[in-house]
Amino acid sequence: MLPFLLGTCVVSEATKPRPDPAVLDFLEMADEYYIPAAVLFEAQVGIANIAASDPAKAARLSNWYHKLLQLPVIEPTIDILETWGRLEGNRRLNGLRLPRRGAATPRTSQDIQTAAVAIARGAAIATMNVKDFMLINKYHSIPGIYNPKEQRWYGRDGGSQLSCRLVLVTIGATNIAGHWRGWIPW
Repeated sequence: MLPFLLGTCVVSEATKPRPDPAVLDFLEMADEYYIPAAVLFEAQVGIANIAASDPAKAARLSNWYHKLLQLPVIEPTIDILETWGRLEGNRRLNGLRLPRRGAATPRTSQDIQTAAVAIARGAAIATMNVKDFMLINKYHSIPGIYNPKEQRWYGRDGGSQLSCRLVLVTIGATNIAGHWRGWIPW
């Protein structure tokens, strides 16, 4: 199987009381996957938002977060930052970073950073948030967008991503198959 960047929605599936079995199966079967730094940021924002109203849940999620740090994290490098800057400079992607009217929480541009990592590293993104990444893909080609819940590839050339060979240079890979179900904090 291909190496993947895991989106926040995929990683956080393990925190749900009843996680989607298809997503957990994907996490356990993938040979290689990586966490973009943006996912760590979003996880911390979520934990901080929950801490005031439900400290016990925030503590459980903090424990889960520390387990998440066992996975290989892709930190921004010069090529990622340059790609991220080009994406942020694209005005057609403003809707991915500007506040949405009536939204309960402000919007960050972490999807743009995750896309920048995928583009700079030639990696596929595993996400259920296909809509935002397809918008980015419309202007900046993402090597692959995979929805593990639907078990479906999205992108410019349909299903051909199934045969692509992705190589992440200078990043060590880890497979922690079987660990995800044990990470459910409930």
